[in-house]
Amino acid sequence: MALGAALTPAHAQSADAKPGASLKTVAVSTAAPDIPFKNYDEDAERQLLELVNRDRAQVGAQPLKLDPGLSQAARQHAWAMYDARQISHRFDGEAALAQRLVANTSLQLDQEAENVALDYDAPGAQKHLMLSPPHRTNLLNPAYNVVGLGVVRSGGRLYVVQDFAHAIENYSPKELKDGIASAVDQLRRSGRKSPLPRHDLASADEAACSMIWPGNITCSLSPACIRRRCRPRPRNW
Repeated sequence: MALGAALTPAHAQSADAKPGASLKTVAVSTAAPDIPFKNYDEDAERQLLELVNRDRAQVGAQPLKLDPGLSQAARQHAWAMYDARQISHRFDGEAALAQRLVANTSLQLDQEAENVALDYDAPGAQKHLMLSPPHRTNLLNPAYNVVGLGVVRSGGRLYVVQDFAHAIENYSPKELKDGIASAVDQLRRSGRKSPLPRHDLASADEAACSMIWPGNITCSLSPACIRRRCRPRPRNW
């Protein structure tokens, strides 16, 4: 038995959609009794990382770095699938993928995708995911540079979650402002203009944040700005 589902950037569920809407959920047979283990299968997670990076190397894609925060999000979702005895990208009451990731990692992310599967072992899960075009696209996407892996073992079956993302440089507000000021000064010098006086204003932070596309998760100007403006970007199926 091998079951899988892929959530790609072009097919991710809208953050405003009802959980389960337009989302294929695959029911898992419960004919065989489950023997739950409270521990996640770390060996399978390590094996999956090796297999993922092996397959990426074969097509010239850079290896993915395992992020503890993304892995925490992946583990939480793997456990949710075990609890529901289903594989799905979102369950009733569960946040959408982008929200789950940003809640668990300190990385600044601008792209994300997810594979979920039910299989007997890590090599089998990776093999079957690679045979599916949408899963393969996620696995080999050269834009991604970080990954989170979660595996829950139930008897002889593995609930597998692979969370992919692209992490951008995480600059502090001061570093960002210094860089912008330096670029402006350089442009003015090249145009033989006198330097401009610099004023760091909270109102300018708010104005900059308000111009960000609604839902962008990369805003880092101020905690207040993040709470009000910077939520994971809604996506449509």
